[in-house]
Amino acid sequence: MTVTDRRTILKAGAMLPFLFASTDEVLGQTASPVSPFPYGQPIGQYPQPEFIRDALRLHFGSALQDKSKLFDGWDKDIVAYGMAPQPIGKDMLRAFYTAVFEEFPDFRLVDDVMLVAGDMGAHRYHALGTHTGGKSPTHAKIMFRGQTIYRVNSAGYIVWRNSNHDHGFRESQLDYFRQPSAAGPVRSWAPDPFAPSVSVVQLHTPATGMTEHSIRDIFAQMQNAFNQPRKRSDFWRNFSPSAAICGLNHDDPLKPMPLSALVERDQSLRAGLNRFKMWTEELIVCGDHVAHLYRLEGKHSGGAISGKPADGRDIVLREQAVYRFGSDNRIAEMWINHDRRLFEQQFGKGS
Repeated sequence: MTVTDRRTILKAGAMLPFLFASTDEVLGQTASPVSPFPYGQPIGQYPQPEFIRDALRLHFGSALQDKSKLFDGWDKDIVAYGMAPQPIGKDMLRAFYTAVFEEFPDFRLVDDVMLVAGDMGAHRYHALGTHTGGKSPTHAKIMFRGQTIYRVNSAGYIVWRNSNHDHGFRESQLDYFRQPSAAGPVRSWAPDPFAPSVSVVQLHTPATGMTEHSIRDIFAQMQNAFNQPRKRSDFWRNFSPSAAICGLNHDDPLKPMPLSALVERDQSLRAGLNRFKMWTEELIVCGDHVAHLYRLEGKHSGGAISGKPADGRDIVLREQAVYRFGSDNRIAEMWINHDRRLFEQQFGKGS
């Protein structure tokens, strides 16, 4: 398995949150006509990881010029899972994405990582868009996230896909902005990723002079400090005192909170969980931004958490966070997305 390391913001009007996976239903199908993409023909023995990667990148990249070109990379007999209770074909896929483009005309994709194995490609992303279209526009800036798995044939077309995009995450933001009390912008989005003058290089070239190696070293030290009570202060020392923390306020998920709010949450969890540990599952570094997938573990043998008394059970919490380092080489912003459903399964009523 190979991993490409390109993490860029694509101005793709396509809802790339959805992936294509493979099934036996497409194994015996006839190859499509020669792909019009530059790397439409594999060189040497098929499949090659580079060919699969380039086919998917070109598929997504073609939507930069024209959103409708997203559809050109799909085989006419594509089988798509995850969009409906049953598999759907190209016509229904086209109808779905056309509706998405109408509701979010400025849809942007943040390409986090792509994995390639055999004739399969797996793509994880988060995306941004402004809800200015459709019947009931909220003019809210919404974040999307998800994964998709694809199978690519020898002509460079996607013949199978399985998408897993987080509808609940998107709808919870739209629901918030539909509330009467949610008038006005929540945050300033600086630098503005929607502004035409802001290039990929400007957004993702570190202004701090930090290298990927130095950032990874900081996170290794942070995890070590987090897991050792005597080194707790070393963990917080990596945050700027003025750091903005988003994702802690459930009534207003995009509202920045002070660092003290994150410290208080940590103290509350530590009061309830013994042997409280953090484990990194994946770390992606892009300029002065970091995407962090991690889990928190502990035994609920201390104080109550979310009103639930201790019962001695082992607890696992899963979170994703995106960080931005500031000019002082410390974390200036942090966006947290946590698995709320998993939390409620362990601490909700009746758990």
